[in-house]
Amino acid sequence: MKEKQMLVIVKRPGCEPEIEPLMPNELAALQDWVGGKIETVTVASGCVVICNEEARIKGLTYNCKFCGMECYGPLMLAGRKGDEFCSIKGSKIPFLLKSLRGGVDK
Repeated sequence: MKEKQMLVIVKRPGCEPEIEPLMPNELAALQDWVGGKIETVTVASGCVVICNEEARIKGLTYNCKFCGMECYGPLMLAGRKGDEFCSIKGSKIPFLLKSLRGGVDK
């Protein structure tokens, strides 16, 4: 069953990553948060990046390099079960936060 709200990690350009425990798990809410159509990239088993599909085309601000990808605009890391988004597993959070802060994969 799809979670109504999920625990995700969010990262805005120029800001430290943050844990967001109550992100609505609805397409409209995700699109609103990234500022447009969403694009997803699977980065690990059960973990996806959710970002703005047109961030570079729209000239959004550079955010960070994560898993070898240059990311622009706000991004979010969520869990994935099958075809549904879900909360990130607690055991993955420290590694993902460190990665988003530039401690891994610079």
